[in-house]
Amino acid sequence: MGRHSRPEDPTPSQRVPRHPQRPPYPQHDRRTTTGSHRPVVRQHPAGDRRTPTGQFPAADRRTATGQHQPVRDRRTTTGRHQPVDRRTSTGTHQAVTSTGSHRAIGRAPRRRVAKWPIAVAVLVLLAGLGYFGWSWADSVLNSRAEAEAASCSKGDTTLRVMVAPSAEVPLAKAAGKWNGAKTVVQSHCVTVQIASSPSEQVLNALTGRIPLDTIGGLPAAWLPEASLWTSELKNAKPEMIGSPAASVASARSADYPYVSLAGAGLDEVHQRAAQQFRDFLLEPAQQADFTQAGLKATS
Repeated sequence: MGRHSRPEDPTPSQRVPRHPQRPPYPQHDRRTTTGSHRPVVRQHPAGDRRTPTGQFPAADRRTATGQHQPVRDRRTTTGRHQPVDRRTSTGTHQAVTSTGSHRAIGRAPRRRVAKWPIAVAVLVLLAGLGYFGWSWADSVLNSRAEAEAASCSKGDTTLRVMVAPSAEVPLAKAAGKWNGAKTVVQSHCVTVQIASSPSEQVLNALTGRIPLDTIGGLPAAWLPEASLWTSELKNAKPEMIGSPAASVASARSADYPYVSLAGAGLDEVHQRAAQQFRDFLLEPAQQADFTQAGLKATS
């Protein structure tokens, strides 16, 4: 080998390691005398509640008698927790309101019932009973009155009506219907008689210019052609007007006013019957008779 020749590489056995190998850590032999392995016991710092196996011990819930208290599972079937039981000493439950105060929820609070609806209901009931009672009594009285009236217990009464010749036909038809119905007025069977006479002659007889006998006596009602005749009678003999004149038909320059009269020989039954006969003439059936006679009906 020359002067500058490369020395030969050392063999592996002759190489010196750069970092000497550390001796391996000693391994503890965990085997017992029987050959089985022992569990590793780990030491935990003071205050650690874990058992040697690493688990925490369950809380001791023993009571004064030494018995364990069962832990209540507050979860419901839906997985949610049940609210804490806040029963008071009276057995009612309390719930925390938004203001922080407690209120009882175990028993429904008593509500005071207002008295005025009851009073109103009682008044309505009494009013209804009073109305039905009054209606029943009124119907009974009317039925008795009608029964007595239908018997004509006080006799018959004749109602004479003086009419203008142009209205004699429809008035005669109306009187026939009235008499056929056997109309009763104040327990009197009233029969209507129609007499025709010129309006001027009737006015003279009523005012005394000519004797009443010329028209057959004092009539209970009068139906002239126009209101002019009734106005003259009212001015000359106002005491003879039993009720205001009312038109029952019309025609050219005529309004056919009907007026009931008062005087000697005419009582309350005559006046009442005269007014009812006027209303009878205003009914549709009698108004049709005026139309057939060439007159105009008022309705």
